[in-house]
Amino acid sequence: MSTRPPGDPRITEILEAELSPDELATLLAVPVGPDEIAEVAALVQWFARRYPTAKERFAYVRSACARWTGSPTRSR
Repeated sequence: MSTRPPGDPRITEILEAELSPDELATLLAVPVGPDEIAEVAALVQWFARRYPTAKERFAYVRSACARWTGSPTRSR
């Protein structure tokens, strides 16, 4: 059972496709470029500023997971 909301079946097909070991090895062999590294670093810095404590980060993750899966959140 998929937890993804219904959407474009072409996207679902791509996201749920299984890769052979050779296909995975080919994808993993591509080096990460400096622009992508900088972008990820900037996103991590933003997230750490926006949610400075572990409690705030876990609260965000619980809320986001509930949104993504349609599950109700529990208050803590």
